Amino acid sequence: MKKETVFETADGKKLHLSLNIRDMMAIERDIDCSLFAVMTDVGMGYMRSMTVKFTASVLRHAMPKGTTEEDAEKLIEEHCHAGGTLDGLNTVVLNTLFATGMFTPGKVEEAAEEK
Repeated sequence: MKKETVFETADGKKLHLSLNIRDMMAIERDIDCSLFAVMTDVGMGYMRSMTVKFTASVLRHAMPKGTTEEDAEKLIEEHCHAGGTLDGLNTVVLNTLFATGMFTPGKVEEAAEEK
């Protein structure tokens, strides 16, 4: 398992997010765009790739198996309703992608296996 990103939503829910290569391929299918292209845009300061669909897709695939698209959409709505922002969620989404080690050089620390 890759390194986890832990995030507390505006309404106090604690999320443990992590992605593997299969998850990342599913995200690319969902958004019909390469994650490398998205990360390149972000690195150049372009935020046009940071759509709500992108955010929902990354959250859905980074959350525990069985999380649906509707679950991810509900999470976004509840977070924003409780005072959080989409920008805050996008920061978490980007950190979750960076934690995979796919976009940064160097060795990734493996997350401890939960029993």
